[in-house]
Amino acid sequence: MVSNLFSIRFDDSNHPSAEVVVSGRDVPVREYFAGPENALLSHVIASKSNSNSTDHPILLFGPSGVGKSHLLRGIVEQHQAVQPADRVRLQNGSDFCRELSQAHEVGSLADVRQELRMLDVLAIDDVHLLADKSYAQLELLTLLDALQDRQAHVVLTSRLTPSDLPFAPSLKSRLYGGLTVPIQVPGVTTRAAFVRQLANEIGIAIPDNVVDRLAQITPTSIPELRGLVLQLKQAHLEEDKRLDLELVDQVITLRTGMDCPSVRDIIKKVARYFGLTVAEVTGPSRRQTTVLARNTAIFLTRHLREDSFEQIGTYFGGRDHSTIMHAFQKVTKKRDEPMVHAAIVELLQRLGMQHRNI
Repeated sequence: MVSNLFSIRFDDSNHPSAEVVVSGRDVPVREYFAGPENALLSHVIASKSNSNSTDHPILLFGPSGVGKSHLLRGIVEQHQAVQPADRVRLQNGSDFCRELSQAHEVGSLADVRQELRMLDVLAIDDVHLLADKSYAQLELLTLLDALQDRQAHVVLTSRLTPSDLPFAPSLKSRLYGGLTVPIQVPGVTTRAAFVRQLANEIGIAIPDNVVDRLAQITPTSIPELRGLVLQLKQAHLEEDKRLDLELVDQVITLRTGMDCPSVRDIIKKVARYFGLTVAEVTGPSRRQTTVLARNTAIFLTRHLREDSFEQIGTYFGGRDHSTIMHAFQKVTKKRDEPMVHAAIVELLQRLGMQHRNI
């Protein structure tokens, strides 16, 4: 077991790396940087390379910003580099649900089931999005058993802990039967080491006091640290500014002083997060997921834009102010519940408002 700073490398010199978006830039999935707080991940990679492993499925869970999607993408790329002929599927939880629903509507569910059960690797990001999709949970449960019989690999990610996942007891029990791996927010030592490594890769010298400042500020995710360091480089080299604590504060102020998002942008981001359309979020549906999405959009609109309840009502199908106020209060009361909290944190990040305290 690794007990110090380490990185999990995914690249293979004979195969091109995948491209992902981190902090608005395309970067190759070459490695996942981690520290002692995430040492269990080394076991995940070792288990993933062992076809006889009993770790089935592997569930990676943790808050937004710790790199679950980046890690999952890297695991898939690594497998494809080593076993290019294997059948591999990487998709989001919403896409998994949508595929099953559409297959049911057109009568091709048997074909989709057969295709899924012949996979060598199944990777589902944000599996918590199956929350109120009982049909998808049942399909996943039977799929897990079928894939285990074939010794296929299954890796899932979730923003919620296994105990907080609002799944059927049979599926939760099945997930607990595999390997559940918490991914922690990187500690200060890990963040400082990452800043130094990235600075070396991009060819800039960062003074120790600046490294310490970057490692201690919030938010603390590796992708956001990457964004800060890249912006510091731009200001330092292209704008000929001294790389010191004053410049760090200027860059942080610039990143936190973004204009408030439009209501439409808020609704679009919320709809995408919950796997819905804008029309569903603003429409009359009373489905549990749709109501939660609508209420969350109202909550964010009120906090980020400070519009009146009357104004917000016009954006959401002409609802009166008392209905909007009730929706806002419901989310306010539930904001500490795992699923609601995870949604708010992730959506603030997607809206570029992660520094906003609400």
